[in-house]
Amino acid sequence: MLIEIKEDGSNLVSIIQEENGRKKEKLISMGDFISSVLSANARGKFETIISPLFTEINGIRLIQSKKYSSNSAIYILHRKKCQAPVQIFNRFHGDVGFPGMLFAIDVVNDRLSRLYVVAVKDEVITNDSKIYKYPYSNVSGSNGIVCLGSNHFSKGILKEEKLFNVPNEFFSMPNTLHSASTSNNTKGYEFEEMIIKLKNKDFDDSLLVDNLKNTTYAEWIENL
Repeated sequence: MLIEIKEDGSNLVSIIQEENGRKKEKLISMGDFISSVLSANARGKFETIISPLFTEINGIRLIQSKKYSSNSAIYILHRKKCQAPVQIFNRFHGDVGFPGMLFAIDVVNDRLSRLYVVAVKDEVITNDSKIYKYPYSNVSGSNGIVCLGSNHFSKGILKEEKLFNVPNEFFSMPNTLHSASTSNNTKGYEFEEMIIKLKNKDFDDSLLVDNLKNTTYAEWIENL
């Protein structure tokens, strides 16, 4: 690698690399060059990296990742509106309508460490997509932290597409009344009352309540 500081007053640094016998030049600003040198020399520190936002179309679910240490990252999955079986304690209610949902899966050392869930109306997620409260139970706070209870996820979640099965595992967890609230839906329904009303029906998006802290997708992922 050859590094050349331009002396033409442009404040640019030329980085020349040789690949397969061909030289490639990349120009960066002096400020970016200094920042990269300082980052390379810093020990014991890891700068948070957020990947580009990928468009979610035609069932593609993994829309973004956020790596925040050498062995830790958050993966964002988008699950479009669906019906899924619901269990409250030991009471089974069959298939119930769920809104569009975003799952933020915090993976540390290839194991699920934390799980966050929020609701969305948009089918294509952008930075400006509006975030809503998860309307049922076992999810709390503006980030949508999931109470996992005694549910445990085995190591190796990044292998054999296990990451993509997390939404189904979430749906299979028995619900309690933890964090259930009439304020999580616009009609003021009790948790089980709303479950019964939405049995074998698609979720009614008019029931969703705004998330007042993380109002957009960009704010939500930034605060995870």
